[in-house]
Amino acid sequence: MLVLLTTGGTGNRKEVVYRWAPKGQKPQECRTAHFPIAAYKFFRPDKVIFAATQEAAQHENCLKVKEALKDKVEIVIIPDGSSEDELWEIFDVVSNAVPKGARIILDITHGYRSQPLLLFGVVAYSGRTKHTILERIVYGALEAGKERPDGLIHAPVFDLTVLADLLEWLHAVDTFAIRSDASKLADLLITAQDRQWAVSRAEGEGLPKKLKTMARRLEEFSDSVRLLRPLDAIKAAAKVTDCSKEVEQESAQWARPFAHILGNIARETAELGMERPEELRYESLQRQLLLIKHYIHKDLLIQAVLLAREWVVSWVAWCRRKDNVDWLCLPYREQISNALNGAAKHLAAGGEGTEFGVPSWFTELPQSGEVVKLWVWLRGLRNDVAHCAMNPRAAGADSVKQRAMKLPCRLATLLELDQSRDTTV
Repeated sequence: MLVLLTTGGTGNRKEVVYRWAPKGQKPQECRTAHFPIAAYKFFRPDKVIFAATQEAAQHENCLKVKEALKDKVEIVIIPDGSSEDELWEIFDVVSNAVPKGARIILDITHGYRSQPLLLFGVVAYSGRTKHTILERIVYGALEAGKERPDGLIHAPVFDLTVLADLLEWLHAVDTFAIRSDASKLADLLITAQDRQWAVSRAEGEGLPKKLKTMARRLEEFSDSVRLLRPLDAIKAAAKVTDCSKEVEQESAQWARPFAHILGNIARETAELGMERPEELRYESLQRQLLLIKHYIHKDLLIQAVLLAREWVVSWVAWCRRKDNVDWLCLPYREQISNALNGAAKHLAAGGEGTEFGVPSWFTELPQSGEVVKLWVWLRGLRNDVAHCAMNPRAAGADSVKQRAMKLPCRLATLLELDQSRDTTV
C-alpha cells in the first residue's frame, strides 16, 4: 500500500502552481492552495494520512483537502506538541496510524514547527518496527517559486529523498562497523549503480561501473568473516583494499555517503588483507591474529574463540616445520591436537608419567611449555562456548566475555619470536 503522510495547520494558503519534475520523467503541474492535493495528484497514493491538531482538523485548510480527496483521507488527531509528553503522544498516534508494510511518501510542506522532523522520526522508526519503506520525501517550495504572467506563483516541488537515503546509509554503515555485516551496504552500492543506469539514456559513458564490484568484494569479506572462513576473509580483505582505490572516484560522484567511509574501510581491510594466506608463514599467522582482534573489536566473541583454538594448532604446525605436509589437512591437524591434549594431561598429572603419548617432536618445540598452558586455558574457554553451557558447572556469560577479551594478548606471546625463523610451509 502506498501512503501519503502529510500534515497541516491553520495558516493562510493561496493558490500556487506546483511543478513536479523528477529526472527522466515528464513534468506534472497542479494548481491548488493545498499541497496535499497536489501530492495526491502527482503520486496517486492508496491512502492519505493527514496528521492535524484538533483546531487544524476543523480549519478550512483541512476541510478543503478532505473535500477534494474524500474517502482517501484519514484525519489523525494529534496534540499541539507543547511538551515532551505530547511529542511522544504524537509519535504514538501517527505510528499506530501507519499500516504495516506500507510504502510511504512523506510531505513536509505545511508542517508546523517540529512536526516535519517528528514525522520523519516516526517513519524511520516504523521502518524498523513495521517494515515500512520511506519511498520519497517531498516539499512544495513556495518560497522558491516565481510569479508568471498569469499572476500565479509557479513553485517547484523539491525531492528531499536523499534524507531517507542518508538514514539507510547510516544504518548500513552502523551494521558494517559494529558487526562486519556488509549486506545492507552492498545493497545500497548496487542500488546506486543501477539507479544511474536506469535513468540515463547515454551508452554508459561516465556512469558508475565499479560500485557493484565493490559490493561483491564487501559481501565476500563480510560473509567470510562472519561464517568463520579466516583464509577466505584475509584474501577478500586484500581484494576490498585494492577495489577501494578503483571505486574512489565513482563513490564521490554516485555514492557520496559511502565515499566518506571508504578510507576507513580501506584502512581496516589493508591491515587484515594478504595474498596466499594458505601458505603458512609468520605473516599468515599474524593476519589471523589480527582477525581475532577484529572479532573481539566487533564483539563477535564466538568466532574469536573458535578461531583462536585453530590458530594455536596452526602455530604448532608452523613451528614444527614439517616439509611436504599440508598444514590444512585434517588428519595432520588432528595429530597436532592430540599432541596438545596429551601434553595437557601430562601437565595435569604434575609432569609425571609417560603414558600420555606426548611425541618427542612436540617437547622439542620452542615454548612447548607455554603453549600447553595456553591450550588448557583455551580449551576450557572453547568448550564453554561450543557446548552452549549445557552442563551444571558452565561458566557465566560474563566469564566467557572477560576471558575472550584476553585472547589477542595471550596468543600474541607465541608470535614474539624472531621473524628470521620464518619458513614457509
